[in-house]
Amino acid sequence: MTVQNTTVKDIYVGNGATTKFPITFQMTDHPEYIKVYITGDDSVAVETENFSVDLGAKTVTYPANGDPLPDGHKITIYRELPLYQLMNLVNQGPFFAENIELSFDDLTFICQQLNEKLNRTLSAGIDVSNFNNTFPVKAGMSFRINDAGDGLVLTEDPARVLPLAKDVLEQTKQVKESAVNETTNIKNTAIEELTAIKDAAVNETTEIKDEAVAAKNTAVEAATTAAEDAAQKTVENITAEIDSKVSAAEDSKKAAAQSASSAADSMKAAQTSKEAAEASANSASSSATTATEQADRAQGIADSLEGLAGITGIATTEEAIAGESDTKAMTPLKTKEAINEQTQNKADLVDGKVPKDQLPSSVYIPANSNLDLYLETGNYYSPTDLEAATILNAPLKTAFFLHVDRATELNSNQIIIHYPFNGRVLVRLYYAGAWSEWSELGTTIGDIFYRPFLMPGYVKANGATVIRTDYPNLVVYANDNNLWTSTPNTEPWKFGVGDGNTTMILPNYLNRVLQGGDSPAVLEAGLPNITGYFPADTRDYAASNYGGAFSQAWLNSQSDGHDGNSRTYKYTLDASKASNIYGASNTVQPPAIVLIPQIKY
Repeated sequence: MTVQNTTVKDIYVGNGATTKFPITFQMTDHPEYIKVYITGDDSVAVETENFSVDLGAKTVTYPANGDPLPDGHKITIYRELPLYQLMNLVNQGPFFAENIELSFDDLTFICQQLNEKLNRTLSAGIDVSNFNNTFPVKAGMSFRINDAGDGLVLTEDPARVLPLAKDVLEQTKQVKESAVNETTNIKNTAIEELTAIKDAAVNETTEIKDEAVAAKNTAVEAATTAAEDAAQKTVENITAEIDSKVSAAEDSKKAAAQSASSAADSMKAAQTSKEAAEASANSASSSATTATEQADRAQGIADSLEGLAGITGIATTEEAIAGESDTKAMTPLKTKEAINEQTQNKADLVDGKVPKDQLPSSVYIPANSNLDLYLETGNYYSPTDLEAATILNAPLKTAFFLHVDRATELNSNQIIIHYPFNGRVLVRLYYAGAWSEWSELGTTIGDIFYRPFLMPGYVKANGATVIRTDYPNLVVYANDNNLWTSTPNTEPWKFGVGDGNTTMILPNYLNRVLQGGDSPAVLEAGLPNITGYFPADTRDYAASNYGGAFSQAWLNSQSDGHDGNSRTYKYTLDASKASNIYGASNTVQPPAIVLIPQIKY
């Protein structure tokens, strides 16, 4: 036989009643190559022998004895050939084509079997070369791509190190903020003190100047009074008194001059003090500016060190475990010792897995709960599909595990992993009192999926006219990939331009079957033509007794020797005469399941 079917396994979900499950992959006459695995509530596939195989009907009956597969449990029917071959070709011996073809079939089955297993493994891209994909293994450690990009190296488990790093970063931010505040206070205090010194010097200079002016005025008034008194006395007394007054006036003048000189000296000294005070104030201002710049540099250093600013020493392993000091750092070795000390003997692996009784505890989510209210950091779960279907604002209606991280009172995120753990992970964010839409990881904007229901973050690819601002990511996707069209009816895989401004038309995948090709195109439905003909010898009165897909052509006529002529006609079969769907295509519509086409936005 030929091997044109690449399927190697069938997976079905039980409903509590079905016991016969179809085999859709190709098989030889070896029922022992069929393996059956059952996946229960623990999401672990376990091989079973409680089944029977009917290769003629291409079905597997499970169980051979016992109750049907429970609702929600899975059965995997797998074709697995042993990795050996038993055909021995002898020189000059028999050489049967059928045996050779069977061997080729087995080898093809084995290749498909190995390819299916490889598809379930991690692998590098086609453009990667010279990469050592041997990964190191050590308990409690993770691994990453090395700095050279050509292999893997051990590294600390991020789940263990990140909480410690967050604590150190928070402490650094506090130290940085304290240093900035203290420097600002010192700067402000220095400016205030220097301003007070400057004001005091100016005030003192003004007082000295005022005293000198007052002394000068007093001397002038005394001289004027003496002159007036002298005019009223006799000449004899005037001369003596004038001499006395002149002498006193001279003395007062000298005293006034000395006071004025002293005042001038005091003014010069005050001016010098003022200039010194202003220089001191400018110096203090410059020092304050320098202090601010140094504080800014200290802040930059604190930002760059990310956790070392304000650290006064190195913590011991005991101090790291206790977590009581916020001014000491840890070396990588101390960090490792602290982590090992905290995590040793916390979970003993059994068959490479952590036992259920040693897993972190999770909080049960009751039926009819509202996920919008789960804002506190922690692990939560809804164990059954029946209960999960009642929970508000859950992205899907199946059992799930929920992890919540709360950064601040206004900032949280939720991560949901659905049972069974089949790789479907959805995330949403809470910010400033509002939740975002659920977004499924592992998909990109513009991806097309077919599902029996509309998934969160997707819109139906049904050719509907929508508002562009409602789907800004799809507008960018269409721009980046040249997927606009003014004729969406002939190019339904593209986005219609709509009115060219506010609206657009979504791709339309309704009522169409996907088919691979070198470039996108639309293939109209059709069937291959049915043709044929046959000759007939009939009498004239029956010559027109035909219709539908048949047509008639006269060949010849001759006497039948009885009551008239008989004619020979050729009747041609052309199915397109009955319906134009025949002959319009080289393909036949196969049986199909209709799902909802939807595009990630």
